[in-house]
Amino acid sequence: MEKLMKRKIGAAFLCFAMVCGLVGAVHADTLTGLPDITVANNEITEIMYNGTTYVVANGDLALGTTTRHYIIGIDEFVWSDEDADNGIIPTGLPTVPDTSNPKTGDPGYKADNFNLNNGGTNISSIDGIDFQETIFEFLTNTIFVFERNGNDNGTVQAILADGSLGAPLTLTKGGAPYASTGVNVGDQTAYGYVLTTDVRVQGLRITASGHDSLSISTPARRLWPVAINPEPDGKNVGPDETFEWTFVGDDIVVDSYFLYMDTNQSLIAEPNALVAAQYDIFAREVLPDPSGDGRYAFSDVSGIQEDTVYYWRLDTIVLGPNAVNPEVYDVSELIEGLVWSFVGLSSIPEITLQPVDLYIQPDPVTHTLDNMAATFTVGFTAGKPLQSIVWMKDGSPLTIDGIKYVQADDVANLADASTVLTINNLSAADEGAYSVEITLETLGEGSATSDEATLSVVLDTDILAHRWSFNGDLTDSVGGADAVIVDPDNENIVLTADEVIFGGVLEAGDNETSDDPNLHFVDLPNGIVSALSDHATFMMWYTIEDPATPANVRVFTAGDADGSGTEAEWVDGAWTGMIGDGKWVEIVTRDNNLSFGSRGTGPSGAPAVAINDGPAADYLNQEVCMTGVWDGPNGQMALYVDGVLIGTATPNRKLSDLVDVNNWLGRSNSTADKTFVGRINEFRIYGIPMTAPWVKALYKAGPNGEAVNVDPCHNPKAFDYDDDCAVGLGDLGIFAEHWLECGFLSCQ
Repeated sequence: MEKLMKRKIGAAFLCFAMVCGLVGAVHADTLTGLPDITVANNEITEIMYNGTTYVVANGDLALGTTTRHYIIGIDEFVWSDEDADNGIIPTGLPTVPDTSNPKTGDPGYKADNFNLNNGGTNISSIDGIDFQETIFEFLTNTIFVFERNGNDNGTVQAILADGSLGAPLTLTKGGAPYASTGVNVGDQTAYGYVLTTDVRVQGLRITASGHDSLSISTPARRLWPVAINPEPDGKNVGPDETFEWTFVGDDIVVDSYFLYMDTNQSLIAEPNALVAAQYDIFAREVLPDPSGDGRYAFSDVSGIQEDTVYYWRLDTIVLGPNAVNPEVYDVSELIEGLVWSFVGLSSIPEITLQPVDLYIQPDPVTHTLDNMAATFTVGFTAGKPLQSIVWMKDGSPLTIDGIKYVQADDVANLADASTVLTINNLSAADEGAYSVEITLETLGEGSATSDEATLSVVLDTDILAHRWSFNGDLTDSVGGADAVIVDPDNENIVLTADEVIFGGVLEAGDNETSDDPNLHFVDLPNGIVSALSDHATFMMWYTIEDPATPANVRVFTAGDADGSGTEAEWVDGAWTGMIGDGKWVEIVTRDNNLSFGSRGTGPSGAPAVAINDGPAADYLNQEVCMTGVWDGPNGQMALYVDGVLIGTATPNRKLSDLVDVNNWLGRSNSTADKTFVGRINEFRIYGIPMTAPWVKALYKAGPNGEAVNVDPCHNPKAFDYDDDCAVGLGDLGIFAEHWLECGFLSCQ
């Protein structure tokens, strides 16, 4: 094959024989200690040397092939792989006096892996052997050696490109260059050293009887074309394409490339540069770019079909150094490339960013939806021009009027396009499922529709969902979810004019636990928690009166412990509730349940999600306002006691997933837990996650106070003219407008 031009990449250079010195020229080699390695499971994973980290898993290190040589008389022999495998020891006496016989059974006698232990044996030992040699597939300036115990005298010599030897460098028992790595190898320690040379060499010879090599390697030669265009797994590649790449190399000469492309992946995986005709599309030789910028391009590619997957790869012919003169590069070597793929223009757009469910709640200050909006965003790619982008609600197209519905499309770059729908002046009528259909200009099927995203809107009238004040009855004054007393003895639950009292007189045999046949509790209607759409606030005023403050006593539980979806006895192993716990007042989710104040572990033994305050004994015989805020699925849980934030956590399930057929006051869902003994004054469920100022304000208003329209600014700040509990630019504007009015400042 005639070469029109050769290009050098990296530090090496072409030179004329009359200028370059021959390989036998004087050069300097050094041996230094190498202790800096990372080991996992007795295997080298990284080597740090001279400021560079070499990662084994990344192919940063190349291994050599090691042979062991012995001399009988005047004849030199290589202890063959077969002999070593079969335990055949060279005949005659040990060739090195005062040493043991040559070792057999070395599992990796070629020094060709990074395992430092191998069951306590060595990779390559030269006990009783004159020397061993390690040869690499390419010339190098740096060789890493790890040896067992660092206690052998001898020498190391570089093996030059022509096979001759460099000057011997000394190995000293217990001294330099051995450097302890601190890594245990059997009952000894791995030591390391590095051979560096100022001219590139083939390998090294170690002449040190007893030297137990563990691993011998060198930095890998970096030879790889890096794809620039088309990108791997690229989409929407046009009918005419220019292939571009750069070359990452170190001390090599690029002779030429072979570029292959076909729709048959198996064919590309096994290219044959000599039989180009077998490729349906092409196999081309590409010569290096004489500009010298390291970037190459080949544009003779056309007719790429739509919706078709193509496979391509680059093979590189590099020139290695001449064995006689390493400064002359004329040894040809084929470096096989990776198989990449791309897809022609698509007739169907690809949705890259799906819309996300939205939950819109009233303004935290005004409790209204005035001037509030919702925005859905969808990203997509397209290889062909667009025909239409149509937003839909519940499967029907929306009329984009620029006022109620506003659509904004960014399609300047169809490879990274987007469309945005904004819904203004939100109301309950805007709730529904929103999606977008994108259609390309094509004769065939050219449409793609995004997933549906749900828009949920909470009205100001939905803020307070339920309220039980227990003022002589069990009425839900807001949501109509009236409660029912379950008390077979007719003596354990008492409803007064102000509260409901749990735990009166027990009959003989009653154990006051959840599996008591005479169990007593207050039953709330099914479905009231799962209907909250993952956003809620639970607020309760209650008093713990049991002096034993038993553990796992629930004031409120909601859910379905066994997942049966039936109103049945709860079983131990999954529970929820707002509780007066003997140890903690907690917030937790577990299995299919919501809980404010539970203990134990979550599904499959996973830790519960809990926010703790307590111990509950601190609250004995005093009324406590406990507030649990749930803002999911991407928000937080929060626990407040008497209006003070205790802590937050991330919920691990959805309220909407609850099968809440068992919603109880005063009863646990664990058969082993005692029922609640105490009083409940007020229980509220809000349809929004209340913020800290609102929780504080509602607590201050008390169990019999205003449950919605409270002032969150308990201590209004001076100059807070817009009543948002903060002093900001809005207040500055009001002040600038009215500061001359009589009495304006005195109002604060």
